[in-house]
Parts: sequence; structure tokens; C-alpha cells
Amino acid sequence: MERLVTLRVPERTYVLLEEEAKVQGTEPGQMILKWIDEIVRQELIYSTVQSAKPLDPLRALFGTLECDIVGVAEDHDVYLTESLDGDRDSV
Repeated sequence: MERLVTLRVPERTYVLLEEEAKVQGTEPGQMILKWIDEIVRQELIYSTVQSAKPLDPLRALFGTLECDIVGVAEDHDVYLTESLDGDRDSV
């Protein structure tokens, strides 16, 4: 079964999508569909393996920041919870 999704994007965004689609030899809609499919597959695999919530809003930042702490991407929920718990203790 397929569902129809309509996106309204700014003209500038569409022009950029159209240019990238030409480079890739495809149509903007097909390129967007491929991106969405890849994101959903990555999130489903990640949530199954890491027991994380699907579509984690911080997932897009994984690997983009440098930090001396190991495991930030995998354990960010734990770090945030510990930080929030510490904030509550100091109130």
C-alpha cells in the first residue's frame, strides 16, 4: 500500500532540490522519496539495535560534533537525564 504525501517547500529549496536531482539523474520527488526511505530505515535499525526511541531528534547531530567524551551519540539520553537530575538536586 502506498500513501500520498504533499510537501509545500519554498521556491529556493525546490530549485536546490531540482539542481541536485539533475546531478543525480532523477526527479526531485524521487530523490526526496529515497531520502525519506533511507532516514526511516536508519531510524528503525537504530531503534532496534540501540533500544532508542525512533526518530530521535538529536540523531542528525551524531558524528557532527567533536567531544572528548566517548559514547555521547549512543548515550546522549543518559547524559541528559543525569544533567536534569543534577539540576533538580540543586534547586
